[in-house]
Amino acid sequence: MGVRVRFSDVDELIEELRLSREAVHGGIVRVTGMLRASAELPGTRTVSLVATALLDDGLLLRLEAPCGRLWGDGEDAASAETRGRLEALRERVLAACRELGLETRAGIYELPGEER
Repeated sequence: MGVRVRFSDVDELIEELRLSREAVHGGIVRVTGMLRASAELPGTRTVSLVATALLDDGLLLRLEAPCGRLWGDGEDAASAETRGRLEALRERVLAACRELGLETRAGIYELPGEER
């Protein structure tokens, strides 16, 4: 059985990566933008930054930081703000990983049985 530590705050994940950097499996942190259809507002998608790191002991660190919604075709001002928040958070994680000597790649690590 795998264990996951969940974060919604980027700074908390960065601190955990700093404390655990020697144990990050392969030195790889996976970072991606996650889009999900919104059940409560049809025609919109929620956007979150997701970053995951697998530690050598099997512990999975997972950040899911909500960034907002994309409306319709995603070309309006509110959607642009959401994309801006996503990119700002992504850059904070990427910069911290560079500073810690960790490689970043796209995608998400998942525990067995939690695939969607």
